[in-house]
Formats: sequence, C-alpha cells, structure tokens
Amino acid sequence: MYRIAEQLAKTGRYDYITVHQSWVTATGRVSKCQYVPDIIGVRLDGKIDAFHFLHACDDYDKVVGRLQKGMESLPETNWGDINILNAD
Repeated sequence: MYRIAEQLAKTGRYDYITVHQSWVTATGRVSKCQYVPDIIGVRLDGKIDAFHFLHACDDYDKVVGRLQKGMESLPETNWGDINILNAD
C-alpha cells in the first residue's frame, strides 16, 4: 500500500496523498463520510481519487459501494477515479 502511495506521489499529479484516513480527514471536512479507503489522492486540479486493495475476504460490490458513497459525499467537481487493486 505504501509502495503504491509513493508511486502516486512521484507522478506529480497529486497535491497530497493519505493512507488509511477517512474521507472527512483526507478532504479537510469537505466530505462527511467516515469510511476509510486504503489510499486517497487529492489531485492538483482538486479531483479526488480513492484506492482500495481487494482481499479474498472482501465483497467487491460492497467495497465499490462504500467508495462510491464516499465519492458522492463530495461536490461533483471533485469526483475523481475509484480504483480497486488486487491485494494478492
């Protein structure tokens, strides 16, 4: 997870990246969603990308639903990408 966060930071596309922070914390309270994605990246253009590492015990649809709920708690102009990554 930290390796991916580091790779994202090196792209120069992000203002900042958080690991295991809630949408509320990662967005400076713009979002009210308490769900904690694995990684949130706030791009330089203000769009926010969310990342989750899917484990065998995870339910894909539930994970996507939580990420969508978090994304939808933001102003639409800040919606970025939802990324599901294989943890195995």
